[in-house]
Amino acid sequence: MRFCLGRVPANPEFDPQRDAWQRVREPGFLTFYAMGLSTAAVVCVALSIAIASVGDRSAKIVIKPVDVTPLRILVGLAVVVGTVLLALAIHEAVHLIAHPGNGWSKESVLGIWPSRGVAYAHYDGQISRNRFILMAALPFIVLSLGPVAVFWASGRVNLWLAFLALFTGSARRSIWS
Repeated sequence: MRFCLGRVPANPEFDPQRDAWQRVREPGFLTFYAMGLSTAAVVCVALSIAIASVGDRSAKIVIKPVDVTPLRILVGLAVVVGTVLLALAIHEAVHLIAHPGNGWSKESVLGIWPSRGVAYAHYDGQISRNRFILMAALPFIVLSLGPVAVFWASGRVNLWLAFLALFTGSARRSIWS
């Protein structure tokens, strides 16, 4: 596995013209963000209102209007941002699991492209269609459907974990990348 800072590294051996590849039409950069952010924003706002209004008794969180202070808002924001960054890292690691060699081969690339605001897991080689579909769908299966299955099996729901599961599920952007 390689780590990369910046755009996905080019492969000099790959020549789509020579190998008769057909280009697939894909949404532009702004469309990616519009699709992911609009859905994620609605889910985040709705779940935040739900959690704030009823509290999360499973995590001993009960919020009252008098409890809201600037410090608590900053701490809460830091926790949410940290949790989202952790979920992002786990999301990309789950993509790697579907790579040949479970992400440990030299063709697997894990990267961050700061100017575009994205993280990525890329396989720099040929893979089958079924493996590509698995690679694209695995984060949704593991990070969105997995917690739902655990909640269903245990009979208990943790609202913060449900929030993360829905947030991850709403970030459909990675299916296009």
